[in-house]
Parts: sequence; structure tokens; C-alpha cells
Amino acid sequence: MKVYLLLFPLKWFLYLVTLFIPARTNLWAFGSRNGQFVDNPKYFFLYMNKYHTNIDCIWVSSDNKVLAELSSLGFSVCNKWSVKGVWYSIRASRFIYAFDSDDVNFFCSSNSKLINLYHGIPLKKIEFDTKVGSSHLIYHPQTLYQKIRSKLLYNAKWQQIDIFQVPSQFFIPIHDSAFNQQITKYHFGVNPRLAPLLNHEPLANLITSDMQKATELVAGFNNVMIYMPTWRAGAPDILGEAFPDIERLNECLKENNILLILKMHLYSDSKLTALSHIKTFPIELDVYPFMSVVDVLITDYSSIAFDFDLINGNTIFYPYDLESYCLNSSDGFYFDYEQFTNNAMITGFEQLLDKILSNNFDDDRLGDNISQQVWPNKSQASVFESNKRLYNAIVELGV
Repeated sequence: MKVYLLLFPLKWFLYLVTLFIPARTNLWAFGSRNGQFVDNPKYFFLYMNKYHTNIDCIWVSSDNKVLAELSSLGFSVCNKWSVKGVWYSIRASRFIYAFDSDDVNFFCSSNSKLINLYHGIPLKKIEFDTKVGSSHLIYHPQTLYQKIRSKLLYNAKWQQIDIFQVPSQFFIPIHDSAFNQQITKYHFGVNPRLAPLLNHEPLANLITSDMQKATELVAGFNNVMIYMPTWRAGAPDILGEAFPDIERLNECLKENNILLILKMHLYSDSKLTALSHIKTFPIELDVYPFMSVVDVLITDYSSIAFDFDLINGNTIFYPYDLESYCLNSSDGFYFDYEQFTNNAMITGFEQLLDKILSNNFDDDRLGDNISQQVWPNKSQASVFESNKRLYNAIVELGV
């Protein structure tokens, strides 16, 4: 803690110094949440390395394992707080990230254009529209102390964003509010991470390899389901609450030879070794290439439902704790939840078992009206074309 307090003024000094160091137009810095090689920045980084070699793209992370893996594949990388990492981040004319500029390094961002590819299409309230938990201290400080604390500790939340990508104009008022009127320009396009779902898209070798691994993993099953619940406050036992009799669930899946993958963060493979038709998601795989082999998505309040809808994927909405979730973990939704779930949500475990036994998922989908608002040109959606337009928009920002 003492070291952190000593370094903090130096970091702000670095932020000021960066203002006077010219940026390199052809140097772009990329980063994502917790230093991981994931999400929209990952896929746009791969696209840039394959199709726009005139730009020096560098991945910035504080995770040395991630850096070693990417370096072994021939990509340019640097540690966030190494001399090289700080220098390259200072000189980068563009920061491309998933949450905020600190995905790369906020304290090196004062002379860079900021491109937020964000990590999801929001169903539930986000950012400045939230007050649940500690959010009010970050986004809605009241006292002078709280305001100073928020601006100093959560500085990246208060930056002007030069480009923010959304799928349609419907989201402009939502994001204007959620990002405190700090978005300068919107880019309308398809999230780069959705390329594996659109099989006509040119894909990097890394993505193709993950898709092949996913195909091998699910071989021998008639259908593949994936359960992807969203975050809850207080870290409840999501698996235990959603599936109170997991052995019985396994028997229902077995009857129709369905594989269920649990995309969970709190449970290890060892807890499920005895179950023949339920597996935890392999941590070495990226979920988006895996989604290309999924037949049915089971979720609750996650924005993954918007992504899967792009390919008209079957989605079972299973908000088993809707009332408590709205009370404890959410500030509400941007969409009417009944319409969002196509008026067909399943709220009980017995209902879920009946649905699986019926083996009929044709009517399980995102509400049509909401689907049209999110994807007004779904049949023409192309990640590759969207990436090309995004690249041009980023270049046009100038220095």
C-alpha cells in the first residue's frame, strides 16, 4: 500500500508529461480486461495484424503469461509497466480497448485517441446508469471527498471517448446516458468478436484452431447447449441455485444425447467429473469460437443473447432468480424483459427439465422487436466489412 501511494503521484506526473510527447500515427496500442487476450480488442487486433500491416499494433498487458504466448505467435507485445510498455503506450496514437483506457494504461493516454469497443451490448444498466453496490461512489460521488476520490482512482471512467462502437442507432441515447455524454463519435458495426459466428468471415489461424478444438470437444453428441449466467452481487452459488439436482439434469440431457457446457467462473472441473453429459468450459478456449458449435444457449440477463441472436440461435431464458436479481444486483434493464425473452422465460428447474426432455427449441429466441432494434440489417451483417469501416474511421481521426 505504501509503494502504491508513493507511485501514485508519479503516475499522474507521467500523465501530464505524455501531453508533450508526440504520438506516432502508425502505432496503435491494444488491451482488454484484466490484461487478458480476449473480447473485441483481441479480434480487432488479429484483423489488423492480418489486413493492415502498415500499422504497428502492440498488445499491452500486465500478464506475462499472456505476453509470452502472444510473443511466441509472432505478435508485438509489451508489459504495461515495463520501460518499453510505458514508452510504446505514450507514443501510441490510438488506444483500443474493451472497458476503459486503463485496459492499456490510463496514465499514458493523454495524447491518444480513445476507441472503446466495449465488452457487450447492454441489456442491464451499465456504467453511469448504475448505483448498485459501490457504483454510486464511482459514478455518482456526492461529497467533495467522494468527487476527488472518484476522479483520481477511477480516472478512466471520466475520459472523453473518440469512437465507440454500437450495433445500431437505437443504442445512442442508451450509451449517451451510460457514458455520461462523453462519447464524441459512434461507429455502427458488428462486434469484432462475432466473426466466428458468421462463417463467411475471413478468420485468423488462431480463431480457426479454437473452432476446430471446439468441434472435437463436442463430437458424438446430438446437440450442444451452453449455460452462460451473468454476474450477481454477493457471489451466490449460481450453479447450486440454478440446478438444484444436477444429477437429474444430467439424466435428462442423456436421454436426448445433449451435451451441456457450463461457462462458469466459480466451479472447477473436479466437481463434475462423474457427469457424462455436463462439462465445464475449457479455460484454454475462447468462448466465441466455441459458440460456433453451440445449438442452444441458456442464459438469464447476459448480453451474450444479443450476440447469439445474430445467427438466429436458439436461446432459453432461465432467470430463476429474477426478483432477487433485480433487487440486489441490477439497476434495471434497457429493454422490457418480457419482450426480451420473447414472453417465454423459464423460471423454475422443473420447467427447464421439461424443456430439455421435449427436445424442441425452435421457438426459443430473442424477442423479434428487440432483435430488429439491435440488428436492423441482420441478413447483411459482416464483421469483416464492419472492421474495414472501423479501421477507416480510426484512421480519419487524425493525430
